[in-house]
Amino acid sequence: MGITIKCLVGAALSVGLAACGTLSPGKDAGPAKRAAQVSSQSPYDDTSWELVRWVSADGRVRDIPARVGMNRALTLDFARDDVSREGRVSGFGGCNRYVGEFRSDGAQALAIDGLASTRMACAPESMELEQNFLRSLASIVSAVPEPLAQPRHLVLVVDDGDVLSFSRRASALQEEGNKRQIYLDDHKVNCTGVARQTCYRVRNSKDAPWQLFYGEIDGFEFQPGTSYLLRINEIQVEHPPADAPSVRWVLDGVLEQRSVVE
Repeated sequence: MGITIKCLVGAALSVGLAACGTLSPGKDAGPAKRAAQVSSQSPYDDTSWELVRWVSADGRVRDIPARVGMNRALTLDFARDDVSREGRVSGFGGCNRYVGEFRSDGAQALAIDGLASTRMACAPESMELEQNFLRSLASIVSAVPEPLAQPRHLVLVVDDGDVLSFSRRASALQEEGNKRQIYLDDHKVNCTGVARQTCYRVRNSKDAPWQLFYGEIDGFEFQPGTSYLLRINEIQVEHPPADAPSVRWVLDGVLEQRSVVE
């Protein structure tokens, strides 16, 4: 069994996503591209954002999907690896979920790179929007989180002059719980609780044996054939039903995702 990371190519990305590579930072992207190691704490850590406005350099307001009904907004989530302390980003780009890394040297010097994505095919307009969105994330010139201490708004200026505005997303992560990292296998297996069902295979480290998790992971969309390293918030459930787990897992961030190829 081989393992490969499915990812997006840079400027020559085709609509069909036939090739694989990484999105590179734009040229002369300013201090954001020269940011060194992340500080131990930044205003971005453990925050989740939703794109609410996109203004092109010529002043044109771009059409973007909104979170209405079954529609899904473009999102940007920041998390910190518990062991390496590296900054991770993840989110929904318009068609696929993506992951990457972030660095910040002060609030306004934010760099996102190493972006990789799954490769589902969608409508051409959704694919084009996703390509432009991920290129923008990889080409940040400046970032303005407001207010700085507990930011609720985030404005990103990219090297082509576009301005992307985000709003902070409310999250069940505000509930009191225990944050932890888990490895998730690339497929579910048949299991039996009160009734027959399918369960996740999870473990706490790469060397640990797989265990079954009978519940769901709030905010997470599992794609068969893809293994994950997730950061989750584990919340105790008072008086759970007999056929339900005693904890509830809420997605905090996708730290890694790998496509497993037979």
